[in-house]
Amino acid sequence: MGNQMDWNRVAGLWTEYQGIAKANWGRLTDNDMTAISGSRDLLIGKLQTRYGLTHDQAEQQVDNWVATLAVATAKPLTDAADYLSGPARYATEALTEAANKSIRENKALVFGITAITCFVLGYFWNRLVR
Repeated sequence: MGNQMDWNRVAGLWTEYQGIAKANWGRLTDNDMTAISGSRDLLIGKLQTRYGLTHDQAEQQVDNWVATLAVATAKPLTDAADYLSGPARYATEALTEAANKSIRENKALVFGITAITCFVLGYFWNRLVR
């Protein structure tokens, strides 16, 4: 099922992926790529014809190729997440420290705001429940 979902993506973007496929399987011609037109079964058939593979061997090559595409597609996203995690962590730590400092320096104000907020929430909750 996972391979089928991956292939649906390849089929939908065949015009982008056919160059990668041709680089991977150099014996496939431009006419082969046009004829395949995103069909997994046609690609498997062309691999069998051009490379003398069994159906299972060609299918395995296609599955491996699709898995490689999935990893290559995900890499920029994981790289971006890794890159952004440092600044995000720094910003979170700075914000937490600023909040802690503000609470330490303004204990009475924080207590008052918390008490008023609890009172208001309790008032509206009581009205909602009734």
